[in-house]
Amino acid sequence: MERRHSLPSLVALLLFAGCTESGLSPIDPGTVLPDDDDDAPEVAGCDELADAMDWTWAGSEPFGHEADPADEDGAPFWQPGYDAGAWSVLTLPDAGMTPQGTDRAYRAEFTLDVMPPILSVSVQSDDGLWLWVNGVEVGHWGGEWQEEGCVNDRAECLETTTVDPLDVTDLLRGGRNVVAARVSNPVMNTYFDVLPECLDPT
Repeated sequence: MERRHSLPSLVALLLFAGCTESGLSPIDPGTVLPDDDDDAPEVAGCDELADAMDWTWAGSEPFGHEADPADEDGAPFWQPGYDAGAWSVLTLPDAGMTPQGTDRAYRAEFTLDVMPPILSVSVQSDDGLWLWVNGVEVGHWGGEWQEEGCVNDRAECLETTTVDPLDVTDLLRGGRNVVAARVSNPVMNTYFDVLPECLDPT
């Protein structure tokens, strides 16, 4: 039987090749990308997107269980439809706010009236970090749940994982977008930061 690749698979493979050449970390080729939208906004230069790069973050209360927090309807915190109404607004980086032996979840929402040419995000955490964009898992780095392992951290961690800036452009959509993260803090220090950057093609 002839094997055919789906359009999302081909897009992801092209993204993988292009990111490798540009120095950005690609999305895994197995990632399910959002459906194409015939009415997607046009791509604009980064000078038109300065306000969209100023994300407002909210953080959950620290929690001590492995399962992801979910709302009353059962939606996990990283889904766009999750109700985070009781979460605290905060400014990144978030340092020292998660007690030892607990995790904290984070969400940021922003609106895109026009699309960026390239949207790159740099991440840093102490310890394990999970990241989602619009409900799609971008990746997990550092330690597992309640295991040590920092990400791009200059603290005195037993083990540090280096993660290059991530190109998340193909996970974006016109209108409301949601970025979510979870950071596990098994011991001592805690730290979390995400830096978005719009990049114009060179």
